Amino acid sequence: MKTSPLRALVVVALSVLALAGCTLAPTPSPSPTAAPEPMSIEQAGQYYLDTVCPSNAVAGALSEAYAADDLGAFTTAAATARDAYKASATRFASTDVTWPDPVTVADILVLRDASIALATAYEELTKIVALDEANSVSFPDGAKAGEASQRIRTALDLSSDPEVSCG
Repeated sequence: MKTSPLRALVVVALSVLALAGCTLAPTPSPSPTAAPEPMSIEQAGQYYLDTVCPSNAVAGALSEAYAADDLGAFTTAAATARDAYKASATRFASTDVTWPDPVTVADILVLRDASIALATAYEELTKIVALDEANSVSFPDGAKAGEASQRIRTALDLSSDPEVSCG
């Protein structure tokens, strides 16, 4: 029996695929990963405070450096603030945590976006070469973030005063 050239080519191609570990069968799609269990109110409260307290704490050093007319301390404090807000944004964007029902994803996203915007503004402050330039850096309106923060604090049974809850 004589083998046609096309048939021989198909046999060779299939052999190469088999040697390479390939099959013609469809690749099974990965099984979906289960969403993490929602945090308890207490866990969510601690996660929230661990996220916002470091960024809340940086304003004092920035104000002190400005009042002392210390450009080096000011830009260092601005870099610290930038990094703290980047970290907050990352934590608020995490898909590894699920907030409990009283907390809405919309409010978490408002805080994530506000943290990103603040990190960007503080990044601009790290680049100034004279303190009077600090006044030209614009900061985002914090009204929506403040409202979202208060709703989250209420849902998590946290003090509405950040200084009290961050100690």
